[in-house]
Amino acid sequence: MSLTPQGRAALVAGAAAVGLGLAVGSLLAAALGASLLAALAWALLATRAPRARAARRVGASIAREGEPVQVEVGVESLEGARIEVEDALPPGLEAAEGDLIGQGARVGLAFAVVARVPGRFVFRGLTARVSDPLGLVERTHVIEAPGEIVALPRVEDLRGSLAASRRFLPASGIHLVGQAGGGSDFFALRDYQPGDTLRDVNWRASARTGRKLIVSQREMESQAEATVFLDARGLSRVGTVGNHAWADELRALASLAALLARRRDRPVVVRYGEGVETLRAAPGDAALAGVLASLLAREPAGGATLREAVDAALPRLRRRAPALVLSPLLDDPTVADAVAALRALELDVVVLALDGPAFLALAGEPTEEARAQRERTLSALRAHGVRVVDWRLSERLALALARGEA
Repeated sequence: MSLTPQGRAALVAGAAAVGLGLAVGSLLAAALGASLLAALAWALLATRAPRARAARRVGASIAREGEPVQVEVGVESLEGARIEVEDALPPGLEAAEGDLIGQGARVGLAFAVVARVPGRFVFRGLTARVSDPLGLVERTHVIEAPGEIVALPRVEDLRGSLAASRRFLPASGIHLVGQAGGGSDFFALRDYQPGDTLRDVNWRASARTGRKLIVSQREMESQAEATVFLDARGLSRVGTVGNHAWADELRALASLAALLARRRDRPVVVRYGEGVETLRAAPGDAALAGVLASLLAREPAGGATLREAVDAALPRLRRRAPALVLSPLLDDPTVADAVAALRALELDVVVLALDGPAFLALAGEPTEEARAQRERTLSALRAHGVRVVDWRLSERLALALARGEA
């Protein structure tokens, strides 16, 4: 609640008149002051929370970062009173067009919003400003109008940088798994069994035996699993509302997933921060939309280390499989040790190192110690023979990959 300039003047005048009337015994002055104070009390009652109902309609509850989303809000005063309402956008959303403010007994708002970062954006309600007819008191209330937009990270097309960055992308495509199955390469010979097709009969080998049919087996082919270790600790959220490490990690994950899908690899995401969680894409979800939506539903938190994530994933990792680490490399002394454990399995490891200290600087935090720690970590990773991509702040991922260091 706030008094308008007229309301403050009425309060001062009323209190002064009542005081003067009591001091000099003037009933007229006291009555005038009491009338002004009574008007203020009436104004307070008149600006109570309005009885109103509101409804919100969001054009697309799941969109892509940077794409406009249409939002419509309808507000109706159940008492017919005139109110002024303003929609409050969650941090990270910006109005692209339309009006967020309206007045009347019935108010309709229509506007478009754009997410500047990937995330889950929840509308909490509308700000309703109510004033009395005399303009003495203005009071602000909240009218609930829930709604939600999930903005998936934008996908950078990495195909143009493929030739330059081939060495730094963990992908192996279709590979042989060392057992019989439906592939194209020869695996072994065996005796004919009921159910085998004549197409599989090796007639030359059968002729050599002279007594039985021999069939050729093919070696089974399988898609490779590219394991992505995603740093979702609370420190990954460092930066500003529109520029933080977590947003860049998600953009990198979405962009690399699109490229891995073209190579017929399947990304498996191991999120670590508030514990360790393994996320797999649903069949047919090459863009990882479901995985990304799940990641956006929970803010980065906790302090689980990369070593904890690697220990949890080791039992299912295959030798020489691709692995990718996405991290701003802040305050995690286990990174080099964890990557060494992956290298012990002869995994093809790439570390996409975001510039964590630069995000700290955006947040106004000291960076000298963090930068020294980052350099020590990168040196230790290179000593283990790990391929490192040093991703600078505000740099396109394709350029970082093309500039990657062996």
